[in-house]
Amino acid sequence: MPPPGIGDVPHPSMQGTKDLNAGGSASTTFESDALTGLSALEEIAGEIDELVDRLRLPVMTKSGWLKLWSKSFNDWIPLTVTVRDRSGDLVGLAPLATKPDGVETNVVAAGHGVSFFTAMPAVGTAAVQALASAISEAVHSLPGTWNLNIEQLPEHDLVAQVLAEKFAYGRLLPERRVPRLVFSTAHSVEDVIGDVNSEVLATARAELKEADIATYVGFDRGSAISSHLIDELEVLRRSRDQELNRASDLDNDAKRSFWRGLIAGRSGQWEAEVATVRLDGKLAAYTAAILDRDTYRIFDGQIETEWERYRPGKLVEAAALRRALTDDRFAAVDWMSRSGAGDLLASNMADGRQRLVASSSGKVKQADSDIDPLG
Repeated sequence: MPPPGIGDVPHPSMQGTKDLNAGGSASTTFESDALTGLSALEEIAGEIDELVDRLRLPVMTKSGWLKLWSKSFNDWIPLTVTVRDRSGDLVGLAPLATKPDGVETNVVAAGHGVSFFTAMPAVGTAAVQALASAISEAVHSLPGTWNLNIEQLPEHDLVAQVLAEKFAYGRLLPERRVPRLVFSTAHSVEDVIGDVNSEVLATARAELKEADIATYVGFDRGSAISSHLIDELEVLRRSRDQELNRASDLDNDAKRSFWRGLIAGRSGQWEAEVATVRLDGKLAAYTAAILDRDTYRIFDGQIETEWERYRPGKLVEAAALRRALTDDRFAAVDWMSRSGAGDLLASNMADGRQRLVASSSGKVKQADSDIDPLG
């Protein structure tokens, strides 16, 4: 028997379909369903991607991303809530996941803890109402008590607003904003990073030259990213964590599997790009980005402590920024939740995020896997 989350696992919530009439007329009649298990998610993968593309949502909402998370965090059981219009087209989606915890069931969004963005997409106001109703019914149908925690939702997510009202103990809580750099009229790194960071970079380069340290900046994209390179990045990540006397995220098998899967990008739904700075042939720093339509999403980065005095982190971020700025495909850099805005080379806006929490008992507990920047 496959472990939970890998095959279809019987789920006590909604089985079959329900008719939802959001406005009292035939024109707003929808059919909802709650699909359980990874194979059920895979069966509608094409429809999920069509909906995501239609609404131009980030790659973190694509079926490949959701499947990677479900396979990595396979102690969670996928629960995919869908809403279809009268033509049978998918017009609402909530990719959730559940995990029993004694007599209580925890409910999160697929991608919880590591995805930096969550969406419950719906097409039109009526579908928003229908999706919120379908999610509420699925959650309220769970056996025993339950605790819901959906993080990293857009600040003004309409489904979340409606859903919060449907739970007796539902609340929307603000989360930290996600910094971005929109290029606008900028054409060079110097245009966007300011005088202070420009001076930091100039000083670092001068010190490297004076010390006669050979500096090499490299980029590997898509299929050029080898298992050997990912191994190198992992060694650096673990080494840095050890130097800082902190537990490494990569000690967690699920997080390690997800992190390596993102960089490898084997789903075919995204390309990753790794920027590296090597000093005297040794890996000193890297960034890892997802190339998502017109956005260069930097989700991870780390430095080697041995080279810290030469600011390799700033050097590699500047290289990644220059890479994105000079590629006509990209209009912005998304720093995701990798770092606070004050630590970045440049940002000129931030996306608001919120968290939806609710509980059948009224006692909302803290998430056991809050958003983790993996860096």
